[in-house]
Amino acid sequence: EEASNDGTTAVFKTKGGGFSFLNGGGDKNEAEIEVDVPTGTIKSIKFTKFSDTEGIGDQATSDDYLSRFVGVSDPEAVDDVSGATYTSKSLKSMIQQALDGLKKNASKDGKETAAAPAKEEESPLKYAECEPEVEEASNDGTTAVFKTKGGGFSFLNGGGDKNEAEIEVDVPTGKIKSFKVTKFSDTPGVGDLATADDILSRFVGVSSPDEVDNVSGATFTTNSLKSMIEKALKQAEQAAKSSTPAALPATESK
Repeated sequence: EEASNDGTTAVFKTKGGGFSFLNGGGDKNEAEIEVDVPTGTIKSIKFTKFSDTEGIGDQATSDDYLSRFVGVSDPEAVDDVSGATYTSKSLKSMIQQALDGLKKNASKDGKETAAAPAKEEESPLKYAECEPEVEEASNDGTTAVFKTKGGGFSFLNGGGDKNEAEIEVDVPTGKIKSFKVTKFSDTPGVGDLATADDILSRFVGVSSPDEVDNVSGATFTTNSLKSMIEKALKQAEQAAKSSTPAALPATESK
């Protein structure tokens, strides 16, 4: 429900089913969402009623988490909260509905806003649109070392800084020997789970990064890291092929 719209800020009151509603509780979560009309981005969001099962989903209602939506025009740009997936998705659907409401009303009025629709040059870059940069630092025929760069969560929101990593590949098998992040440029507090030593170690011994599951709550960062690994593996494969001498013609056996 659009509560007010002065042409600069639109206020929406929203309701959405969360965890308890999923389990048949019936009560819905309620929130108040402020949208910046000219840019179509979130200005603020606050819960006015939280009806999820007590103790479940609370993390997704914290001020820290809600503040991550400020300035974004696509709620999917914010990772779900690990352990509070249903509440996160419920919240995101409420935000999207408010943004769609703004877009619909703007279309009726004939006014152009970022939500209806954004100008192409204003659209945030996505990590998938950012081809990872790979530089082969060394290759002794046994181990190839690559320095890579790839857009992550902050890049998704137009921050521009890229994550950087160093990847060692076992040349004969085409598998990862080691993987470490040398520069983490994602929004602080978002995606950190995907850079933990425990997570990075899961890539050791694999020949395809998709063998490793995404980290819940850090999907964009995980996919960014995987794209960097994939590019390094492909470059290692190409280097191995180009350095393999052509086979001599087989001699006819007597």
